[in-house]
Amino acid sequence: MTAKHAHHIGIDWGSSSFRAYCYDEQFKLLKTIESASGIKHITDQAFEQRLFSLIDDYAAPDGTIVLSGMITSRNGWVETPYIPLPASLNSLTEQSVKRVVQNRSLYFLPGLSQQKPQADVMRGEELALFGATQTTAKALVVMPGTHSKWAVVNDGKVQAFRTIVTGELFDVLLNKTLLGQLATENSFKSATFEQGLRRGFSTNTIVSEFFLARSGVLLNEIDSEDVHSYLSGLLIGNEIKEGLHFVPDDNKHVTLVGADELCERYLIAFSMLDIPASQAHSALMASAFAQLLAHLKNSNS
Repeated sequence: MTAKHAHHIGIDWGSSSFRAYCYDEQFKLLKTIESASGIKHITDQAFEQRLFSLIDDYAAPDGTIVLSGMITSRNGWVETPYIPLPASLNSLTEQSVKRVVQNRSLYFLPGLSQQKPQADVMRGEELALFGATQTTAKALVVMPGTHSKWAVVNDGKVQAFRTIVTGELFDVLLNKTLLGQLATENSFKSATFEQGLRRGFSTNTIVSEFFLARSGVLLNEIDSEDVHSYLSGLLIGNEIKEGLHFVPDDNKHVTLVGADELCERYLIAFSMLDIPASQAHSALMASAFAQLLAHLKNSNS
């Protein structure tokens, strides 16, 4: 692609990474730009400088740029509100915050929020969520990560979601407590993972189950090199138990969205529990941005 030909750019700018999807006037994807320039790596709030250092060779002088993710958070460039559920892809553009920067129109997207059954927020995952559900009327989407998201989408609208802090809790338990102190390696052990998974899926006393990561090693019930797999299985199993209680009984097929390695771990877990699941194609994120940019253009025509 020659310079200055991307008339529309969708940007997923998170805490750790940056990804820009560049489109021509007909919303055909021309190029994807990836960088480790997450907002936590940017000092002195130099977001404008970093943005244009990454995209200026590709962005048309009068182009439209949509930004989503943590760049729109309190720690980012322009803080946007959380919009309440139910919410559609088009709701994001309608509630976006516009800024004109270097002759380009920048639209900062909002996050999503709900008050019942409990207060919860989502910021940064919504584009991937909408992308994964464009071709289905009803979906249960699981987005594993530091803060896993379980979301119910019907007819293009997010109806409900729940955050389960599986990844963050796993990191804390393994690396910052006595429970993980005896762990000696991080390789995946299928049998131990399944042991932890089934225990996590069946228990109503998850907090006390954590201690087996220590007592089990001391009493030779599990090996020290299995602690990683045990804790991973225990937490994912309990997440799945909680997540399935959250969704309607007629919506049990799971669509996974996220990094391949982490989704593979969850696919193994769902298979062990005989729960149908599949991973959405990563290209759907680009498709969601294209649809959103097209709606934005039509709204401004």
